[in-house]
Amino acid sequence: MLTMLCLAAAFSLGLTACGDDDDKSKDNNTSADVIDESDVTQEGDTTEEGDTTEEGDTTEEGDTTEEGDTTEEGDTTEEGDTTEEGDTTEDACDTNGFVSMHSELMADQGVIVVRETSGEAYPQDQMVLELYGEMFSQDFTYEVGVPYPVDDPDPVSCMECLTIGVNCPVGTASTGSCEVNYAAVAGEFTITEMDTEAGVFKATLTGAQFVNVDDENSGWCVDSFDFNEMPAPAPAE
Repeated sequence: MLTMLCLAAAFSLGLTACGDDDDKSKDNNTSADVIDESDVTQEGDTTEEGDTTEEGDTTEEGDTTEEGDTTEEGDTTEEGDTTEEGDTTEDACDTNGFVSMHSELMADQGVIVVRETSGEAYPQDQMVLELYGEMFSQDFTYEVGVPYPVDDPDPVSCMECLTIGVNCPVGTASTGSCEVNYAAVAGEFTITEMDTEAGVFKATLTGAQFVNVDDENSGWCVDSFDFNEMPAPAPAE
């Protein structure tokens, strides 16, 4: 009997010990699994495998200052300087400015014509501003202080026509029959005073560019000019 009790006690103690060992072993395995399978230091260490400093360092591999420095390689001032390479003012203007000795104003039936001439003797140079806007439109009126473009060189279609004639013969009221003729393709004028009934009309021209009507590679430029500032020519005898 005593022997049976001892065996029973020993068997019971053995089960308890085994049960503790199993629980501890399970706990240890769970902890070990986390370390082995999820150890971010060994398997997912971003410092060794995805270190952006060594593999994607933009300073060494993509340094825009050394490889794409726009100042040295794409400097628009040296390589694309439009002033030196494409300066249309220097290339297009064979003559600059206009000197007038006499001014003439003709205003009638909605047409305003201002003729500037280089002198009284013929042949003479002339610059002529012709305004037809009021004649072709009853609702249109030229106003003081308003800039108007002079960019249509076609004498048929232009409403504000500006021309220069060189060596014009006697009786030339508008450019066309002069030895050399230029028509404005750019620029604008602003009326500063106007009372056509009283014979008053003054305007300032700025930034005008002319093209030779017979040679488009030849031009004339007038940066600034005041119309109708000179005395009228003496009447013909």
